[in-house]
Amino acid sequence: MRTHSARLLGFVSIAVASNLAGCYGADFDAALEGVYTCEIIDAADPDADCPSAMLCDGSRCVSALPSVEVRSPEAREAFDDAGDVVIRVVGSGLDLGADEGEPNAGYIEVTLDDQTVEVRSGPISDGIVISEFTVADTPGGHRISARALRPDGTPYGNPGASDTRLFWIDDGLPHVAITQPWPGSEIDLGTPLVDFEAAVLNFDISVSDTDPARGQGHVHLYYDDLFPACAQDPVCDSGYIAVVAASPGEGTLRIADTAATVPESPETTATITAVLRQNDHEPFCILDNPEDPDLATCPEDGDPVLVTDTITINRVAQE
Repeated sequence: MRTHSARLLGFVSIAVASNLAGCYGADFDAALEGVYTCEIIDAADPDADCPSAMLCDGSRCVSALPSVEVRSPEAREAFDDAGDVVIRVVGSGLDLGADEGEPNAGYIEVTLDDQTVEVRSGPISDGIVISEFTVADTPGGHRISARALRPDGTPYGNPGASDTRLFWIDDGLPHVAITQPWPGSEIDLGTPLVDFEAAVLNFDISVSDTDPARGQGHVHLYYDDLFPACAQDPVCDSGYIAVVAASPGEGTLRIADTAATVPESPETTATITAVLRQNDHEPFCILDNPEDPDLATCPEDGDPVLVTDTITINRVAQE
């Protein structure tokens, strides 16, 4: 534990006569919750800044950390009908509705795509169904996120204080969705190595650089390129930053990951786009007739109907 008593949330004020000299010492209760401030400096040892047996919530040392989980839908669960989707979140170590300044006080912010709901009361340990959302019937991936916030709206910093979940609306056609990074993630301004993950529906991720096979292929990732226009420009189309594919011996997958270096950038927003490709890297296209045996083949004339997913991330200067 690092020692820095000047960062105590409380303080002691002492008046002494000008003709007296001496030192003052005070012993603080190391188990007093919320008195000691902390930072998570090292993810491998997040509680190093706190007294023994206490935990760092990203701001203060407490006896229990807030946790939030999206309990339903299941990860990457597919629904034929949007009306069947039930969104439930559970949590612990968070005192909903408590006064600001109390340890573990706060609320839970839940988002579904572009909708947001704040959970400020209720039996969160038993799970709360978020009924205020309207689940769109748009085919493809839909994203849920939940995070614990302090009363002033700042997020708790411990990893378990947030959770994400992707689910599908299934129309029987292939779909792709980026699951890492999550939309809105912050990426350093330099040229950092970033972990990427993509999931597919009605499609199999297989080994790249092999012969085409119906219903399988891999994913190309693009940085700040516009689709479908990029696919019609050979220079742009060949400028992908990463390939998400299965490794030899893995067979076919429904979700796979990779790491790639993203370009240097000023502070701005940027996009990451995932595009389905055939095993030989040719674009994978959807035709009007899903039963057509040449489903993967893009038409020679007209605009290709690609299978893509685009998210927005933020390029930021790390402190």
